[in-house]
Amino acid sequence: MIRKMKLAGENLEFKMTNKTIFDIDELYGNFGAVINGVMQNSNLYNNSARVVACSCITRELTEEELKEKLTPEQLTQDLVSFAIQIYLDYMGVKESDDSDKDHKKK
Repeated sequence: MIRKMKLAGENLEFKMTNKTIFDIDELYGNFGAVINGVMQNSNLYNNSARVVACSCITRELTEEELKEKLTPEQLTQDLVSFAIQIYLDYMGVKESDDSDKDHKKK
């Protein structure tokens, strides 16, 4: 699933792929440490920024550029959940809706 974010007036698209994992591993030394940091609140904002920046498919986006262009609201309210959703999309985890729950009960 492609997710979208407007960053300083520019519409960008994001999706984690296998290449994203290799990019994070190369840039930051260990993909597992970065994603675990996001999922377990360790160095949370930096690790979230790393996942989001490396997942940009519109163009090359550096972590520093992302950090500079995020609004305070995007940083404090959106960045972490956006990084988590990108990862969950990659892993194939789907959000269930109420109709899904109703079907499972029957």
